[in-house]
Amino acid sequence: DVRRVVAWARVGLLACVAMGTIVLGGMTLLVSRRMNAALRSSRAERVALVHTTQVMERRNGQFRALYQIVTEVSETLSMKYVVETTIREARKLVGADVTVLRLLQGDWLEVAGSSADVEADAAGLGPIQLGSGVSGRSAKRGRSVLIHEDAEAAMAPGELVLGMQSGVVVPLIVGARVVGTMSCWSRQPDMFSEDDQQVLEMMGSQVATAVAAADSHRATEQLAHTDTLTDLANRRQLAKDTTERFQPALAAGRTLAVAMIDIDHFK
Repeated sequence: DVRRVVAWARVGLLACVAMGTIVLGGMTLLVSRRMNAALRSSRAERVALVHTTQVMERRNGQFRALYQIVTEVSETLSMKYVVETTIREARKLVGADVTVLRLLQGDWLEVAGSSADVEADAAGLGPIQLGSGVSGRSAKRGRSVLIHEDAEAAMAPGELVLGMQSGVVVPLIVGARVVGTMSCWSRQPDMFSEDDQQVLEMMGSQVATAVAAADSHRATEQLAHTDTLTDLANRRQLAKDTTERFQPALAAGRTLAVAMIDIDHFK
């Protein structure tokens, strides 16, 4: 009887040890799985944090560049300077391959300036009728257009740049009046995000104001130097032209001649 009791005790002990081993193994496996899951989650969070940090750094860089651009174009009345600064900086701002600035003349969007990493890309650019192509639709509706892929297929002949996959076009609006468009194109699909679009829209609103001011200044200058009836150069323009031509010649010691012709009853 004693041996039987001892035997049963040994069996019970072995069963307890086996059960403990099973429970311990199960707990170890569970803890291991949870630790692996936590590790994977930590890695994913770290990757997400790095991505978010990169996005924020790019965004902050864009805002700093945007402030600089707006300051530059707001301090000049030169249309040429406004156009050149806009296309150059907009291209760098969003990493575009081609940037085009168009101004609205009647029912047509005329190319005011372009910037491209390959000069041939801008060779075929020309006027676009209002409502035609991506730029024409953006100008007619007064809304931005964001294209993620196959942008070339949506382009009108005057804005066609071969190989472009993605693009963003923003209208230049002063008050309720569209004065032009600014378009950025890339050979890479999904190059531009909604954040890029918003940055370009903020830039576009300031550029539009600068364009309107420069255009008004140009018109005023033209009125000041031309005759209202004939639209020919007036006395102010004569004095300006004379100074520009005479001073370099006189400084170089060259002789000059002036011919004046009177037309009877011209007006």
